[in-house]
Amino acid sequence: MHDVEAASARAAGVLASEAPLPPCPAPYRPREETRGRMILPFIGGLGDALSLEPVLASIHSRHEHLRIDIAATPGPGEVFSCLPAVDDVRPYPLTLEQWGAYDRYLSLECVLTTAQRPGRPLPETFADAIGLPLIRRMVHVEVPDAWRSGAPLTDGPAPLVGLAIDDMGSLRAYPAALTAELIDRLLDARRVVALLGAQPPAVTHDVPRRGVIDLRGRTTTVAALARVLLGLDAIVAHDSFVLHLAGALGLPSIGLFAPTSAHHAEPYPEVRPLASDAPCAPCHVAVGTCPKGYGRCLAWQAPAVSPAAIAQAVQDELMRAPRAVA
Repeated sequence: MHDVEAASARAAGVLASEAPLPPCPAPYRPREETRGRMILPFIGGLGDALSLEPVLASIHSRHEHLRIDIAATPGPGEVFSCLPAVDDVRPYPLTLEQWGAYDRYLSLECVLTTAQRPGRPLPETFADAIGLPLIRRMVHVEVPDAWRSGAPLTDGPAPLVGLAIDDMGSLRAYPAALTAELIDRLLDARRVVALLGAQPPAVTHDVPRRGVIDLRGRTTTVAALARVLLGLDAIVAHDSFVLHLAGALGLPSIGLFAPTSAHHAEPYPEVRPLASDAPCAPCHVAVGTCPKGYGRCLAWQAPAVSPAAIAQAVQDELMRAPRAVA
């Protein structure tokens, strides 16, 4: 139990303490007039942090005199630092003294218990949990100048396609064998492929070297990843932070969904979802094992998310008018 949880529990009378407690901020309630300082202790994922952007923007619009701070670990903290509605990002966890300096707090429990609610985009799910009307449902991130400073990945004329579909044990990741086939199809169509991901997956030994730029493990910050994404002509990603960030940046992207719902792509107008049409999809199980007892997600075998379908979607995306990065 960290300091914020302890303060909340003591204030609720469920945790005894003989030590004097600092003042405890009141829970945020959208219908109350609110000003002063509000803190959101956040321990979710990077994608969840991005999905909170419309929620925080709606709070900021509703309470113009309310300062919104976030307590987060470095990764999500980097995301929150790019959101205009956020005033400051503080290291997580807070001390009791820091916690007591705020007038309000946004209940983290609302986020954690609803993060993967089936059938609804995440911003709407979060807003429903808080009881907040959204002023918009699209996720948008302003691009800092520092994110544009990267050198081009290639000087050649071939379109550059980013793949973030690593096979790292998550059911939502695209299978390694299908990834290898997709890479072959893209190379045959004279595309340059940039591989993105946290670390080299099992498909490494099947990846041809010519025409492939391997950036796995090299985009370890949000800024580094954004620089790469801004230089791509098209992006293919499963339901992951890469897809959320590309969508928030307004980049043409193809989102792949099998165990998770394609509704997660709705807050991003430039993301084209390809969803498995298998009878069991979506099951909404992202980690662990298949609910039917398999060690992998069989819904990825459906034609709707086959390498051929993805390669055609990339072709369609590249046929659109050249994008202009704002």
